[in-house]
Amino acid sequence: MSGAVGSGARLGRPNVFEIDLGAIAHNVRVIRARAESAELWAALKADAYGYGLVEAARAALEAGADALAVGDVAEGVRLRQSGIRHPILVYPGTQPDPEAASICAGQGLIATVYDELSLAACLDRGDRRLQVFLKVDAGLQRLGFAPNEIPRAAARLAESGGIEVAGIYTHLQVPDDPAAAAGALPEQFVRFTAATAAVPGRKRMAASSRVLARFPEMALDAVDPGRAVYGIHWRGDEDFQAQLRPAFSSLKTRLLQVKVAAQGPHAPAGSRLGVIPLGLREGLTQLTCGQVLVGGRRVSLVGPLALEHARVALDAVPDAQPGDAVVVIGRQGIEEITVDEILAARPALAPTAFALAVGQSVERVYLS
Repeated sequence: MSGAVGSGARLGRPNVFEIDLGAIAHNVRVIRARAESAELWAALKADAYGYGLVEAARAALEAGADALAVGDVAEGVRLRQSGIRHPILVYPGTQPDPEAASICAGQGLIATVYDELSLAACLDRGDRRLQVFLKVDAGLQRLGFAPNEIPRAAARLAESGGIEVAGIYTHLQVPDDPAAAAGALPEQFVRFTAATAAVPGRKRMAASSRVLARFPEMALDAVDPGRAVYGIHWRGDEDFQAQLRPAFSSLKTRLLQVKVAAQGPHAPAGSRLGVIPLGLREGLTQLTCGQVLVGGRRVSLVGPLALEHARVALDAVPDAQPGDAVVVIGRQGIEEITVDEILAARPALAPTAFALAVGQSVERVYLS
């Protein structure tokens, strides 16, 4: 698809978030090689980490992913309505009730049973057949049964009729410090594998991106990487991450106006300023290192951001004109502003939430 700034958006604002589906496909192939024979369930929670649920799903599946995992029932239904028929696991994110379980059954989604309430909801779903995965809390202290609760939960599901326990999974707590991870991860993994004895012959899944990078032997029967699919960096594991490509290609806009500043609080009188239609509405607070690219040069943002606009200093680009391209993230000429540079300037922003910071009013353009 064309990456032209503002293509198809003449009636809207000329702001474009370019997403590289080729990078997602490449990363899936890298993960596939790392996971060897294990099934690859691409994690698409939070609108595929902000990169587009349906588009990312199709790119991952075409590159060899076996199945998908989503954050709630609504995301699973969207994928089914888009024509995707691969297995889809629904992570815990929907309030457990019989209606949600019934929708999972009707749409062919795999529900997660992670506590007594979710188990009861599945048992009370009606007469539709339903596939479920059991979830174990092996140490993250988030959602899931304690390992010693799994045998009883599995027995209740087996007695119910109409419910198939298709697998069992966990999300492991991965410390940033490699030495701490080397001690904590195996302990959690042992607790999880002990719990899987209650459901022999079912798919076992424990390896997220960071687990797969450090302990590929924990791939078991299936893996469910998230951030690696999108080339989102994390601390450590540089060798593995070096093989990945970022799905975040660029964030671009255009100059709306170029003017000479009068006397004011933010720019010296006589300096050249540009105005761009990108501001708080579009998430610019989280998406800038304080500079953008105009005419292949770095220029600074000037003064506070407005709801829908920002100002840039243009003295270094004397030939800049309204309509010229402005790159907030990405490459222009030989200059580049990277996601990692902005994250270094915004330490409070989690790398996994970076694409989610791009406002929904920004046009998404998908690069094949």
